[in-house]
Amino acid sequence: MSSSFGNSANPTVRDDKAQDPNSPVNIIKRMSRSRSVFEGIADYPPAGTCERFEDSWYKCLAFTELRVMRCKKDIEAFEREVEEGKKIEISDEALWAEYVELMEALKNALLQNGQLYSGLRTMSQAPPPSPRGIDSYRTFVSGKDPHGRAPNGRHTREYGLADETPRRSLCAVVNEVVSPIDNFLMDHVMDPFMEYIYRSMKKNWRKMRQWRIGARTLEDPGDSKEDEEDYVDGRKIGVIAKIAASMLAILSLAAAIGILNILHGFETRVIVMTVFGLGFCLCANFVTGPEALPMFNLSTSFFQVMAVFVAVSSGR
Repeated sequence: MSSSFGNSANPTVRDDKAQDPNSPVNIIKRMSRSRSVFEGIADYPPAGTCERFEDSWYKCLAFTELRVMRCKKDIEAFEREVEEGKKIEISDEALWAEYVELMEALKNALLQNGQLYSGLRTMSQAPPPSPRGIDSYRTFVSGKDPHGRAPNGRHTREYGLADETPRRSLCAVVNEVVSPIDNFLMDHVMDPFMEYIYRSMKKNWRKMRQWRIGARTLEDPGDSKEDEEDYVDGRKIGVIAKIAASMLAILSLAAAIGILNILHGFETRVIVMTVFGLGFCLCANFVTGPEALPMFNLSTSFFQVMAVFVAVSSGR
């Protein structure tokens, strides 16, 4: 009779666990399926997106402040009783042990309060995810869990859609400083290339390979890794952006020297020099970003030396 009851109950319990996304079994499975998510974040750290939990930090901090104030009152009450002679019947060893216990409780509460304060301050000041970082994280977590959840158990829809501003409660592990030229390369060069050229070539290549081998299909497990969403490594974009910034700095300086060499009127040269100087400064600050300023300074110093060398060698 008990055996019959057990057989009828176990499938129901098993089904409930299978439907519960936060059951231990599903959590372990989700972590296992998210291995590519963790590897992607390790390869591109700005994609690491975390919850701030500021309300929970504040709640724990308020609780530890309450503990500190209670410990202070207990110590003050104990010291007052000693001063009034109410502890005279207690031995020195017992009196000291009780006082040490009260002070240790205050010390532990203060240390915990300081740790929570530092944690709250760190999480509150943590940088928000960059547009590229949050989009990469959305790509990493999409389709990895049958329940539609991220590794931490949140629904993937809570991280928003592509190009959508992330909510305030999210923060990034790494603060990614993206220059305007980086955004231009990503949005207007690499994204169209990936969408219209790379993925089309990849799809045609897989069709041709399928036709050649015949037996395998696109749903074969051996191609599962190729079915993952393609993304552009931010570090590669950064390298390309640095090369573009270097070319921009060199070309602007070379163009300015070449044009000034052709012109002869002093006033005309001053006007052209002012225009090129303004354009050079705007490029350094608003096109390539602050990180490119050392490279612009190096290019300027190099051209100063070369301009003097050319002028002296030409007899001017």
